[in-house]
Amino acid sequence: MAEIGRRAVDTMDVVPKEHRRIHDYDEYGRFRWPKAILMVRAWRFEPQPKVLDVLASQLPYNATPQAVLLSDRDAAAVLRLNAIEEILPMTEALANARLLDGALAAARPTTGPTPSTWVGSAGRNVNRDAFTYALRFGRTNTWKIGHAVDLAERVREVNWHIPPEVVPNPWFPVLQQRWPDEISAHGMEQRVLKLLERYRTEGERVRCSEDEIWMAWKAAIGV
Repeated sequence: MAEIGRRAVDTMDVVPKEHRRIHDYDEYGRFRWPKAILMVRAWRFEPQPKVLDVLASQLPYNATPQAVLLSDRDAAAVLRLNAIEEILPMTEALANARLLDGALAAARPTTGPTPSTWVGSAGRNVNRDAFTYALRFGRTNTWKIGHAVDLAERVREVNWHIPPEVVPNPWFPVLQQRWPDEISAHGMEQRVLKLLERYRTEGERVRCSEDEIWMAWKAAIGV
């Protein structure tokens, strides 16, 4: 799954020379595709499902050379899959594309997909213990609210691409609430984010004091 950029870029600026092939050039030595649209972000599905395990019917033939619009049902089914974000090679063009995307999306805070049980050749069951968490970035007032089945693994993933030699204070969990299933954990996550709406920055991050986090946390639990 990929999020596509909004502006064309020069292909030579984003495709390293070692990744270009002989047949990418015409008989005059010119690159055949001088302009490109970037993948701003990309995700892989784990486990990898078959199309008909997710979509209501097989895609039409014209889905091979071009994009086709999914039905609301199929789009929702795709967004419920377990998706893990890939790390794309950073270039100036990609950094600019993400800045543009972030500016245009600033007024539309994300909620994240609602968990659901998925069954195919492999399965995902939401009826298992899960945690709502609040991570803090070092000793700053920047927080990340989310939910996970394996909290330790989630913290490891969030910190994976933060170089400790540059940023000595990574994300660490401050608050966690255990629930009997992912639906309940996701529900609390959304209640906390709604209570902290005025402090939201990007995605599931907020910038506020520890006291404000704690008050929203207790209210979301119902304490």
